[in-house]
Amino acid sequence: MKRYLWIFAAPILAGAQIASVELSAPTLGYVFDEQAKSLRTVDGVPGSALLGGAVEIGVPLDWIALAPNRRYGLGVREGQMLLVRLDGGTGMASPADLPLGSVFFSPSGGTAAIYTGSRLEVYGGMPDNPNHLHSFAAELTGEGKEFAISDDGNAAAGLVGGELWRLSEDGAEALGTGFRAMTFLRHSQDLLVLEGGRLLLLRKAQGEPEEEAAEGIVKPLAFALSADERTAAILLEDNALLFVDRESHATARLDLTGSGAEGVWRAEGNAVFQLNRDASAGIWLADGDGAAPRLTAVLKGDNQ
Repeated sequence: MKRYLWIFAAPILAGAQIASVELSAPTLGYVFDEQAKSLRTVDGVPGSALLGGAVEIGVPLDWIALAPNRRYGLGVREGQMLLVRLDGGTGMASPADLPLGSVFFSPSGGTAAIYTGSRLEVYGGMPDNPNHLHSFAAELTGEGKEFAISDDGNAAAGLVGGELWRLSEDGAEALGTGFRAMTFLRHSQDLLVLEGGRLLLLRKAQGEPEEEAAEGIVKPLAFALSADERTAAILLEDNALLFVDRESHATARLDLTGSGAEGVWRAEGNAVFQLNRDASAGIWLADGDGAAPRLTAVLKGDNQ
């Protein structure tokens, strides 16, 4: 059985040959095909989406992380970091003078942070003119480290074991415990965090948090923001997705039974979110752009 991973998945090695096809439009996003070591498109619109063909980028990949703007990604092939441009119909991969490590992108995708094991190396001007901006101390203890970087590259945060840290070039300052997820807002140093059953905003990643929403957020696991940053989609432990309007605080709940949801990541569209990274068990989308949220499956195309 062929297996596919959403491109946000952890690195997995495999090998096979692929045939190239043109990108179809519209494209909701991509999955990483671990067998073929290639990206594949998710074509169409929610409710009528198909897993498309392979994107020819010139070389096979061991893994890739895709920027939020989907113009490019950073991948690895045999120990070499590659810059993978997706501006055109087929894409192109070229060697990148960047360290190996876990990749985290700013909200707009113009800044990338690479965690090397003890420091967070930050590069601006992505993808056209990569330049090193900062080296933040990131010697955090624990498994499952996550990092966030602001669009200007001047603010960074770390999250490990529920503990939130503000990073600097000299060290890390603990901001509190009980946190589940975080993201900087676009073109801002304000940090949006999920803490317990609350969605909080930390202005410039410091100071007293401002509560944005709390009602209905019971046992949250993760969250993602819509393209306009107005809607937060919060994955709950009871296999549901809670859509929260950050301005009105209105909420809508979507039952995810049957989706096998692993997390929540924004797909193309405004409030469209992907729920799976491994397509062998099926790819599902949560569409919040309509009058009421709906759960839709991505079907395999004729070439699958």
